[in-house]
Amino acid sequence: MKKQIFIHAGPPKTGTSALQKWLNENINLLASFGVFYPRHNSDSNGISSGNLFAIYSKDESNTCIFDNSKTQALIAEFHKSEFSILFLSSEFFFKRMHEIKQHIPEAIFICYIRDPMEKRESLYNQGVKRHSFTDPFPKKFGEKPVPDITLMQEFISKYSSPELIIRLYGEYYFKDSSIVSDILFILGIDYKANLPYINSSYTLEALEFKRWVNNYNISEFNSDIDIALQKITTGTNNYSLVSPDIYIKQRNSDYIGLSDFFKQNTIENSAQFLNDLANKRQKEHRQQKISPSDFELICQYLKTELPDKGLKLRKKIIMNQQIGSDTYRDIFLATFKEKINIIDKVRHFLCFKKTQNLGENRLSSLKKLRKNLNIEESTDDAEILKEIALFAESHGHIEFSLKIMKQAKKERPDGPLINKKIRDYQNKLPITPKE
Repeated sequence: MKKQIFIHAGPPKTGTSALQKWLNENINLLASFGVFYPRHNSDSNGISSGNLFAIYSKDESNTCIFDNSKTQALIAEFHKSEFSILFLSSEFFFKRMHEIKQHIPEAIFICYIRDPMEKRESLYNQGVKRHSFTDPFPKKFGEKPVPDITLMQEFISKYSSPELIIRLYGEYYFKDSSIVSDILFILGIDYKANLPYINSSYTLEALEFKRWVNNYNISEFNSDIDIALQKITTGTNNYSLVSPDIYIKQRNSDYIGLSDFFKQNTIENSAQFLNDLANKRQKEHRQQKISPSDFELICQYLKTELPDKGLKLRKKIIMNQQIGSDTYRDIFLATFKEKINIIDKVRHFLCFKKTQNLGENRLSSLKKLRKNLNIEESTDDAEILKEIALFAESHGHIEFSLKIMKQAKKERPDGPLINKKIRDYQNKLPITPKE
């Protein structure tokens, strides 16, 4: 039986997360095709380092080093088995292809080339999402070379074209529009796979919120915040942070770089890739900012999704008040202020009953309400009225909630949540109640 070793090396931002999730969840199916894919761990996002630690280990300084004994044991296990293919995948392998090739000379590598501009923006977004980036997207590239192709060319020059299989990234270029099916096709397997959708992009508003909160040490909250922000779909999607003039200059530079690379290397669909690159329109350019009202809406959303972690993060922000924007910090601190005591007091005061005029006779005087509930003076009237309206809403009294929220608006005319709730209540009611 002919034994082959294939190593998928990404590079980053070419669908590795989704691919590895599918492979890890379909190990038995792969085995039925004669493919040995070592199982690996993944985080709550479904993200992993793939098979990195199948052939690497960490030293005392936490640096990844090639583990020859581990690798030889894996290869020995493979040769003793009935599998015909050993397949490994990790984007970490991309910059280590030379090193791996020296230890596993029979290995054939697989890499993908993605639209360079898409990749640059995706790498930046990933940096904000997972690697605590706080700087805005660079305003100039200086016509940087096409990502990844220099390293690929160096590898091909040292070894040979058959040692590195280069594919083009994108549904149009994939076999059956799926990177999984494309990889299996390379391995000689004709199988149409449904690709899991993970590691979804942020809206612009979510990206800017995450960039702001990265100013603080959020390592213990990062995964939870990331998962919550990925769920946000309302806002600005399909945007570009690159200024149009820079986009055109860099696109032209990329076209020249890829043209030269494709002339030296035969890659399927390369002519179509260049044509698509030349005719591709930039996504709508948007300024990298978030309005205070949108920032507050995300805070309110996270308050619902991550109430406990939000309060813990609040303490950390208070300890580092010299960092970040004063406006955003004030909104965050106000949103995550512990208000449970107020709600409990209001609940007790209203003595909830299923009546249409819930508590109206008890709201004739906020002064009386403050006295009865022993509410501190630092809590303004708008906050009290807003909480009462939200409490009434939670029990289905939308008409009463609207009346109270309108009173809150008089105290805080520009409150984003207050104005949003008024619109929501009005949309839920068939006829807007008279004042």
